[in-house]
Formats: sequence, C-alpha cells, structure tokens
Amino acid sequence: MGLIQTTRGRAGRRVGTALAGLALAATLAACGSSDEQSGTASAKGVTDTQIVLGGTAPLTGPVAASCLEYTESAEAWFKHVNDKGGVNGRQIVWDPLDDAYDLARAGANARTLVDSDIFAIYGGCGSIQPPVVEQQAEKAKVPYLFPTAFLPALYNPVQQYTFAQFPSYGTQLVSLVPYAFDKYGKGTVGAVMLQTPGIDQALAEIKKDVQEAGAQYVDSDYLTATTSDFTPFVLKLKQANPDYVLTNLPPANMLQFEKAAQAQGFAPGKAYLNAQALASAQFTDPLMSSGKNLLGGKVLATVATASPEDPTSAECAAAITQYAPKYTVNYVTLAGCTGAVFMTSVLQKMGDDLTRDNLIATLQGLKDVSLAPNALPVTLTAQDHLATKKVYVVQLGDDGKWQQQGSVDIDTNF
Repeated sequence: MGLIQTTRGRAGRRVGTALAGLALAATLAACGSSDEQSGTASAKGVTDTQIVLGGTAPLTGPVAASCLEYTESAEAWFKHVNDKGGVNGRQIVWDPLDDAYDLARAGANARTLVDSDIFAIYGGCGSIQPPVVEQQAEKAKVPYLFPTAFLPALYNPVQQYTFAQFPSYGTQLVSLVPYAFDKYGKGTVGAVMLQTPGIDQALAEIKKDVQEAGAQYVDSDYLTATTSDFTPFVLKLKQANPDYVLTNLPPANMLQFEKAAQAQGFAPGKAYLNAQALASAQFTDPLMSSGKNLLGGKVLATVATASPEDPTSAECAAAITQYAPKYTVNYVTLAGCTGAVFMTSVLQKMGDDLTRDNLIATLQGLKDVSLAPNALPVTLTAQDHLATKKVYVVQLGDDGKWQQQGSVDIDTNF
C-alpha cells in the first residue's frame, strides 16, 4: 500500500489525524532534506524515500459530496503510483486538511501548510477558498499547484508560485455560448449561478455577446452552496422561458434544482450550459428513468479530459476503480485523477533535482507537452500559468452517457 493516509470516518477525514500525519511526514522530510538555497538537490518536504505535498479541501461541509470525487480520485492516482514504486523511487505523501468550504478554515490550513516541511501545496477543491491559499503560498514562496478550482484569480494576473489546472467557470461559459449558438441555434439566455469570484465579469461579457448575436439575455440569479429552496429560482426562470440556462452549480445542488424544475414543469428550450461540474454520475444517475435520462439532449458541458471510455483514460480509470471504488469513472473523477497525473509527471521530469526553484523552472519550461495521456498538451511560461486552454464539449445523451461534440478554445480574460 502507498503512504497516503485515508482516515475518514462517515463525517469525513478527521482533521486531527491529518495534522498528525502531516507533522510526522514533515519531521521525516526535515531529517532527510537539504537547504534549497544552498544549491543542493532537495528541498523541504523531500527525502530519499518521500515527497511530501500539502493540501486543503472540503472533506466535509456543503460541497463535500462534489469535492470528494475530485480529491479521492487524485488520492487514487497517488496510491497507484506509490504501489508501482513511486516517482523516481520516492513515495508521494498527500493528506489534505479539511477546510469544510470555509474561508477562515482554509486560511488557517494554508498557514499551517506553508509553515510545515512540505515541497508544495497540491490540489484542493472549491470556488471560494483557493484565493486565500494562494495568498499564503505566494507570501511564503511555496508552490501552489493544480487546485480543482475554476477561478480567474489563479492565473490572471500570473502569480509566481501558483499554477492553475482549469480555466474559470466564467471563462468556459464565455466560450461555450457561441459554440451552442453555432451548433444548436441562437436563443434567449438565462443564468442560475453559484456566486464565485469573477463570475459577474464573465456574465457581463456573455450578455454583450448574446445581444451582439441578435439574441436576448433574460435573467441572472445567484444561489449559495447552502441554498435549500430552489423553487423561487425555478419559477423566475420559467416566467422568462429561456432557450439556454447557464449554470455553474455543483452536481448535488444542480440535482436539487432540477428536481424543483421538474416539479414546476420547467426545462430550458434548448439546453443547460455548464462548465465541468455536471459531467458527474452524482448528477446524471438519479435522472435515469426506465433506461432514459430525463435531461437527455438537454445538457452541454465543457470538460478537460478525454472520455471515460477513451483508451487514453484507461490508467486513471483503473486507479479510480481500484483505489476509489465507490465512485464511477466519469469526467469529474477523471479530472481529479488527471490533476494528480500532472503532478507526478512534473516530478518525474525533475529527476533528482527536487528543489522548488527547479519545480517552477520545469513548469515554466513546458511547451506543448503531454502531462497526461487523456488531456490536451500543456504549455506554460513565466507569463502563463494556466495548464488548460482548450476544452472538449460534451452532450448528455438519452442513455445518460456523455457524447463528445467538439472542442472550444478558451479566452483567458474571464
């Protein structure tokens, strides 16, 4: 077995256990690592046998159901790698702390992490906490890599130590609307959104684009992760009767919204448009009825990986199946796994020169490089810290499976 500890109870990972594990790993790392500034070949969090990564994620709280899919799929990849001997003979240690989707806890976790003997902060999940993690990481000069977060602040403007895996929700929707108009026809557009940083700017751009295309932008409504009564939002949209509904709601929240929509007899005339989150079995499986999905043909989403059935996804699929068997292999679990593949691929490229300076140099030297077989090639520079600049478009089929429709380039200004 690998060294990643997964001591979660029914309510989630016990924070005390995670902290204790981090402290032990940090102590071991401190005993075997060198001072990076001295020019030797290892940094904090690195020994002859381990590479210690830190992390903070919602393991409990209002978005835990969605975020655990990403987090445990990343863990599955690290376990898979560890069981095959690790990266260049070193085991990956990653035991993320629980921030419960709470800013204060995320900030406290970040301060704990940057003061610990870790090599870098990896991963995490959520739309409100990453900026506070980024702030602490940049201040302490600790690399912060590939969080499962869809926020423009992670890459625009570029920060020296922060590298984003995904473009923001707003950025993806800005690109998805004209794609939908071209493929399925123009139409009125409404939105029901989780309030996240940067989403207002993106919706303003979408409204302008829709109007310039000769269509109408009818309405925007904002929910929170703790919203429980979706009926008022459904009724407002029903009155507006849009052809397209933009949404960035997580799967569990969107499922509640859709149940309220069915109760009120509402559906968009053409489709829901979503970035990544709805391409999850948590959303699609409960909508199956008599072998048919109730929203078949009515959901378009952007995703960052090849399909679960594609041969390039096979190794991630095997890792998820073996080490995170409670989840299906879907676009969300693949995204979590693929981020971890990015991490191990970069570490592999570094060889034995495991310093933070070389980590940054290696990342910024990537030019059209495949870090994961099921993801598009990555180019990063000192002026560009966003790994994914093109995404696939998939449509939910009547059978509940996602069918690839094409791809869109990303405008990273939003």
